[in-house]
Amino acid sequence: MNRGGMRNYGPAGYLWELWHEGPVRDRENIVLVHGYRLPLSALPGRCDEQFGNLDRLLQATTDSNVWQFEYVGGPWGTYDSVAVYASRLGAALTRISEISGNSRCSMIGYSLGGLIARQYIAMGGKPNVDKLLTLATPHMGTLRFEPFSIPRTEHFYPRAGIEIRPDSRLLWDLNTNVESSSVNEFAALGGYSWGHSDGTIEMGSTSLVKCTADGSVTEKFYFAGVPRSHLNINRIKSDSDEVFQMIM
Repeated sequence: MNRGGMRNYGPAGYLWELWHEGPVRDRENIVLVHGYRLPLSALPGRCDEQFGNLDRLLQATTDSNVWQFEYVGGPWGTYDSVAVYASRLGAALTRISEISGNSRCSMIGYSLGGLIARQYIAMGGKPNVDKLLTLATPHMGTLRFEPFSIPRTEHFYPRAGIEIRPDSRLLWDLNTNVESSSVNEFAALGGYSWGHSDGTIEMGSTSLVKCTADGSVTEKFYFAGVPRSHLNINRIKSDSDEVFQMIM
């Protein structure tokens, strides 16, 4: 289904969607993975462009195929687990490889999208990923998130909402073996518009380090903070945007 210049290369039935604007060429692929979706915030057949103008700016400045991956396939929002969405990401990357002739890519993950990208890498996708940049991703977890106000007795308690708690098994698995859930060219950006947080995620949680079994830090990945809120750090407006300059 087309929306303006955007075309969806995902499967029929909208289990997941893969949006791209313009011709697809045999060149580098950059995949944008969006953040948490609340119920009814993503409707099938619509590219919400959660990254603002980032896809167009990247295509214009890097000569790359830029894809927006929509992993939520229904009106219930981000209800499934991160592993389910990582599996869909794998299917999307296979589709990109078939279309472009290039099996490797770089990824930019916003908020939960960064954890989905890391889970995909941990599930065996590392050979396909050259670079990973995360924006306001809660690598160390957070409790300052709206779904936590939903009683756990509710039938529709979001699984991914549980998985971004600091004590979740997902984060334990990802962070006790960072080598298998990241790539050599990894960087993270976090916001501090609300002091030590971006209003939703604590800035300290958006960085990533490698630790030994006793908790000692052995390596720190590149990290930078910007005075942006959680709902604004991903909204790239122009090539002069400070976040875009860091991406480049």
